[in-house]
Amino acid sequence: MKRGWIHFLLVCGAATAARALPSFPFPSAAETAVGMNSSAFVAWADGYTNLVYGEALAPQWKTPEKALGPAIGTSDDVVSLGRGGEITLTFALGIRDGDGPDFAVFENSFDGAFLELGWVEVSSDGVHFTRFPNFSYTPGPIGSFGEIDSTFIHGYAGKHAQGYGTPFDLAELREVAELIASGDHAFSAEYVAEFQAGYAR
Repeated sequence: MKRGWIHFLLVCGAATAARALPSFPFPSAAETAVGMNSSAFVAWADGYTNLVYGEALAPQWKTPEKALGPAIGTSDDVVSLGRGGEITLTFALGIRDGDGPDFAVFENSFDGAFLELGWVEVSSDGVHFTRFPNFSYTPGPIGSFGEIDSTFIHGYAGKHAQGYGTPFDLAELREVAELIASGDHAFSAEYVAEFQAGYAR
């Protein structure tokens, strides 16, 4: 079986563990958090590569090994990537597209409103990555230590409080590809070009 790669590009902040899910439906993948102790999980990220630290990062948070294995659900057991940082997490058994969400990303928000969001990209070869579509209806810029209403955002890692993962469904990427092919979509030209460069390789 192919090795699976999940790439995180942090808008700002920290990243914790990612975990693969088996195939079964969730009520609403966009709005349903997955608890770290859920029996739905079948594997955790077991390696990392392409680690790049961003800005505004204290040295004590440069701990990429904390992104591996089970999520702990605390504010301290994380790797912080800094603003603009990125990391690719790997899965020895890969991640397949089943029914419902296929993996979840955990972050360390202590209250579910102070959120440090990140983009999520996936790859089947570790070279070409496709970003999950995302949007925010947040009415304006959020300052340092500002709060975000998580119901206004979709497609970002870090949407939920510590101990709860944001689920991602690989089928969403297939749906995006179909929309782009049909020409009936509202994606930016930049997103379409990036998506087409990385999808289905």
